[in-house]
Amino acid sequence: MVGKLILTFFFAVLTALMIALNLQFFAFGIIFALFLGVVLSKRIEYGLYIMTAWIPLQYFLTKYYSLLPRHFVWVDEIVLSMMFLIIIPKKIIFREKINVCNVDVAVLLFLVVALISGIINAVNPLMGVLGVRDFLQYYILYLIVKNISLEKRALKVLSWIVIITLIVQLPVGLYQFYSWKPAYINNTTGGYVNGKGFSYYDAVVGTFVIGANNFGYLMALFILFSLGLFLGSRDKRWLFFAVYLFPVFCFARGMGAFFVFLISFVFYKVTLKNFLKFISISLISLVLFFAGSVYYGQYFNQKSDVHSIEEYIQQQLDVSPGSSGRLIGIKFTNDLLLENSPASLIGFGPGNYSSFTGRRFDAPHYVKAVNVLRNNRCLTENDIVPVIGEYGYSGYILFLLIAFWLFRRNEYISHNSQGLLSNLCFSAKGGFFIFLVGSVLTNIWSAAPIAFYVWLFAGCTQNMFLLQESRKDYIDAS
Repeated sequence: MVGKLILTFFFAVLTALMIALNLQFFAFGIIFALFLGVVLSKRIEYGLYIMTAWIPLQYFLTKYYSLLPRHFVWVDEIVLSMMFLIIIPKKIIFREKINVCNVDVAVLLFLVVALISGIINAVNPLMGVLGVRDFLQYYILYLIVKNISLEKRALKVLSWIVIITLIVQLPVGLYQFYSWKPAYINNTTGGYVNGKGFSYYDAVVGTFVIGANNFGYLMALFILFSLGLFLGSRDKRWLFFAVYLFPVFCFARGMGAFFVFLISFVFYKVTLKNFLKFISISLISLVLFFAGSVYYGQYFNQKSDVHSIEEYIQQQLDVSPGSSGRLIGIKFTNDLLLENSPASLIGFGPGNYSSFTGRRFDAPHYVKAVNVLRNNRCLTENDIVPVIGEYGYSGYILFLLIAFWLFRRNEYISHNSQGLLSNLCFSAKGGFFIFLVGSVLTNIWSAAPIAFYVWLFAGCTQNMFLLQESRKDYIDAS
């Protein structure tokens, strides 16, 4: 116990130095980390509860309404770091078995590429670590969760936290949808922006405040999961829960999320009867949504600039104000890498292009690209551009391989388990597909809530599967 407290104290000092931009938060970091060290050393699942409850609210309370100081956005990272510090070193020191699979191998290879790229490009070590963290911070959560003993009670508590969080999104989304009043035109994006700095098209972001498109992907993920639970268990409550979330998904107006959502249905082998059942029950939600959209559009005298798939694709090819130009960003990054042949394989180094870290520290290659394109949206609005730019094509292949093995591991557990666990993994097929392909269209890996839920779910199902394998008499909670 004394050793843990000493280790916790040194970590607290380090954490406080990293996050405290004002001295008043230096003490907060130390006290909070010390408190966590004592609590988590006894009940590690409390860390999961805190993260699951806090992540949907962190930007809502610190950025949207500014009820808490902005430094509180680091709470989940402090908790995650403390959990890692308590669990993994202990297993290494006492030579306990660490459960690994193909996902871990792919992550390790990705880290090797990141290390080589960082050394060759002489990247600042802190920038390099932060650059990798942008995409893989919640892999640590996955590693922790599958290597601890989780009781059924803990899994139920986590499930209820998520369900309550999702229930809250509809009233919050409705309020945002009907009360948002834009203040002026943003000359960079061409969209309306209110006093809080959010675009007109990002009006509905729930409590997550991650941008309307990312919020749409998040809602699509949970709707597909609910539909999967309905198809697997025939429990109509899950069908109605999916319908309940559908208006929020529509309010977000994420075009890419709509397309990926429809494609994801193929993974469930949905019969025409079940598909029509979902559509018919959702009809009332759609009518309300379009009625609200008409009122909303007339009230602000503003119409959407995307009315078809062709217009959506054209928007990805355009870098003018109001367009994202994602495909232009991919082409430009490819040309930039080919100017230096080694860079095409290993990139410009972690945190040295258009990831969040690269943007925050004005990485030279990122600044050069923005100056040429006169637009940063095409470089920042998906994950494929920063990953290719910072880790090269070898890194991007491994990046996709991580997502692929997450999908395959979920399939393996689904086919080699029974009851509730098998049904859970079956239900998550569409969500893992979104995680796999979403990096081309949005920041699905670097958007904290989406990545958090995917890695947490993967860790929990892996934990349940290992327990089921080790104890054949594992009681099915269903």
